Amino acid sequence: MLANQYFMARKYKDAYPLLEDALSLNPKSKGIKRKLIICYTQTNLLDKALDMFLDLIKEDIKFVTEADPIHDDCPCPELVGNDFIDVDPEETYSYNLAYGIIWLYCDIQHSLEHFVNLCSQRKNIDKINCVINILKNHLGQGQPQALS
Repeated sequence: MLANQYFMARKYKDAYPLLEDALSLNPKSKGIKRKLIICYTQTNLLDKALDMFLDLIKEDIKFVTEADPIHDDCPCPELVGNDFIDVDPEETYSYNLAYGIIWLYCDIQHSLEHFVNLCSQRKNIDKINCVINILKNHLGQGQPQALS
């Protein structure tokens, strides 16, 4: 599949339209969703990334947290390790959202820290709170609660 070749070559802008087409043919594919989320973060389509990310972790957070970087061709370790995400750190919301999403593939605690940092931004707060609650529940940190 050409989309996978683009993805493996880290040509996210070329991969995501083809992955979207593939997802329309197979809307339950968590693997396609996982790749699309990464593509969206790398092409600054962060609202799409957040929506799909939230749907995926509601459905099966372990599919994200237990991703195998080699077997699943997950570029996340290289993305978080090299500040490869093309988001301006001065734009706090975008930076924390992109890193919060990507970090979940590698380290849930780092992901949670980025999402908690988003609470002060007041953007997409319901979705951000939902992500935080899912992450905290997965970590076994008690009952879900709304953050403000």
